[in-house]
Amino acid sequence: MYRSEQEIQIDIIVGEAVMALLNEGAAITQSALLQQLRKMARDEHDGARKKVLTLALAEVRDSITALNHACGEQQPPGVSETGNRNTKH
Repeated sequence: MYRSEQEIQIDIIVGEAVMALLNEGAAITQSALLQQLRKMARDEHDGARKKVLTLALAEVRDSITALNHACGEQQPPGVSETGNRNTKH
């Protein structure tokens, strides 16, 4: 199966996010993974890597949404239908 360089980079970023959670002793949950990817994107200064982080976040969010819809489940706590954090203003 052929995978583009961008797809490989996205997989690496997701792996880095999971490793960061494991190193912190955090549970690997949908919400935790999304939060870690957001943190990584927020803290990143390299433009190319920030773009890949944004793509990784969108891919994970879309995968979670598709899986939850297929299973008839709701979004993880704090994640809206679009994958954005629900915040009260």
